[in-house]
Parts: sequence; structure tokens; C-alpha cells
Amino acid sequence: MVGASEWTEVRRKKNTTSREIPKDETSFFVTNIPNGATKSEFRKLFSHVGRLTDIYFGDKRGYNGKNFGFIRYIGVDQPKEMEKRLQGVQCRGKILEINIAKHGRKPLNDNRVTTAKLQVPKSKNFDCGASGFVG
Repeated sequence: MVGASEWTEVRRKKNTTSREIPKDETSFFVTNIPNGATKSEFRKLFSHVGRLTDIYFGDKRGYNGKNFGFIRYIGVDQPKEMEKRLQGVQCRGKILEINIAKHGRKPLNDNRVTTAKLQVPKSKNFDCGASGFVG
């Protein structure tokens, strides 16, 4: 059986990608997105309006039952004017509803190192006994 002295505490770094949010980024909330719409379709629809930096589709539907997402641009000097320019855009025959997002996105803080509660045995040999369980 593996003794307590044969276990080692491990530290690991969170395995997520970090993202820096540009200071001059403007987010627009998009709703009424048709089922099956893709980010490449959105890129074609919206990249001619400005410097499109990100497209995000929500995993669930909004409170009104419609699919939603966000498009983000950098270097928008007049967000209200940009919002007006985006009105009337259609995707798969549906007119998209686009507004300036009420809240910006939160930056990820991925440089944290956490101590795992898990311990890893130093030995690969386990005594599982007749029941097949370690113990």
C-alpha cells in the first residue's frame, strides 16, 4: 500500500488563454441572430465597417428567446454613429438588432498559480487488493 510519505503536493498554472482588452475597444450587443449563423459570416458582414477584433456568440438564448452575441471593434471614435451604421444588417434573411453593449467584457486574470488539493504518488505501483480499490 502507498504510504503518506510517498505523495507529493503539486502546483499547477491555470490552463486558459490570456487576453488583453484594448483600451479603445467598443462592444456591440447583437440579437436576433439566426440559428446556425457562423463567425465567418459575421466577419464578412461586419469587417467592412471598422477594425473588427472579436465575435462572440452566447451559448444560450437571451431572455426574449433570441440568439445573441457581441461584436467588438477598436478605434471607434463615435460609437453612436457606428451603431447607426450597423442598423439594418441582415443575416440569413433576418434583420439583426444591434446596440452599444451596456457592459464591457471583464479581463481574464490567468497568471494565477494555484496549489492543487490533489496529491500525486511518487510510485506508479498501487496495491488495489482483491476489491480493485486503493485502500
